[in-house]
Amino acid sequence: MRYHSRSPSLHLKGHWLEAAGFGTDTPVIVTVEHGQLLIRIVAE
Repeated sequence: MRYHSRSPSLHLKGHWLEAAGFGTDTPVIVTVEHGQLLIRIVAE
């Protein structure tokens, strides 16, 4: 018998992400501030 742990997850996809600057393979940092998830592109 296998046991799988469950954890919260989000899956975002759509052309709107690329329009917002988040292209395929764009490195990001996700932080939590004041109850909000902030997704930022990693500056080079």
